Amino acid sequence: TRSLSELDADLVVLHETAQKFDKSLRDIHSEYVSLMQELNLEATELKRAA
Repeated sequence: TRSLSELDADLVVLHETAQKFDKSLRDIHSEYVSLMQELNLEATELKRAA
Protein backbone atom coordinates (compact mmCIF):
# COMPACT_ATOMS: atom_id res chain seq x y z
CA THR A 1 0.00 0.00 0.00
CA ARG A 2 1.02 3.59 -0.57
CA SER A 3 1.71 5.95 2.28
CA LEU A 4 -0.36 9.05 2.82
CA SER A 5 2.55 11.30 1.84
CA GLU A 6 3.01 9.39 -1.43
CA LEU A 7 -0.67 9.80 -2.23
CA ASP A 8 -0.46 13.47 -1.31
CA ALA A 9 2.49 13.94 -3.69
CA ASP A 10 0.52 12.20 -6.45
CA LEU A 11 -2.39 14.54 -5.86
CA VAL A 12 -0.13 17.58 -6.14
CA VAL A 13 1.21 16.33 -9.48
CA LEU A 14 -2.31 15.58 -10.71
CA HIS A 15 -3.44 19.05 -9.71
CA GLU A 16 -0.50 20.70 -11.53
CA THR A 17 -1.18 18.60 -14.63
CA ALA A 18 -4.84 19.58 -14.56
CA GLN A 19 -3.89 23.26 -14.33
CA LYS A 20 -1.55 22.98 -17.34
CA PHE A 21 -4.27 21.18 -19.28
CA ASP A 22 -6.78 23.88 -18.33
CA LYS A 23 -4.39 26.59 -19.54
CA SER A 24 -3.88 24.75 -22.83
CA LEU A 25 -7.63 24.53 -23.32
CA ARG A 26 -8.00 28.26 -22.60
CA ASP A 27 -5.24 29.06 -25.11
CA ILE A 28 -6.90 26.88 -27.75
CA HIS A 29 -10.26 28.48 -27.04
CA SER A 30 -8.95 32.05 -27.35
CA GLU A 31 -7.18 31.12 -30.61
CA TYR A 32 -10.48 29.69 -31.87
CA VAL A 33 -12.37 32.85 -30.89
CA SER A 34 -9.79 35.02 -32.70
CA LEU A 35 -10.05 32.93 -35.86
CA MET A 36 -13.85 33.08 -35.80
CA GLN A 37 -13.73 36.88 -35.43
CA GLU A 38 -11.37 37.11 -38.43
CA LEU A 39 -13.65 34.88 -40.48
CA ASN A 40 -16.68 36.99 -39.58
CA LEU A 41 -14.85 40.17 -40.61
CA GLU A 42 -13.83 38.63 -43.93
CA ALA A 43 -17.37 37.40 -44.55
CA THR A 44 -18.72 40.89 -43.84
CA GLU A 45 -16.23 42.45 -46.27
CA LEU A 46 -17.11 39.90 -48.95
CA LYS A 47 -20.81 40.67 -48.55
CA ARG A 48 -20.10 44.41 -48.93
CA ALA A 49 -18.03 43.78 -52.05
CA ALA A 50 -20.72 41.60 -53.63
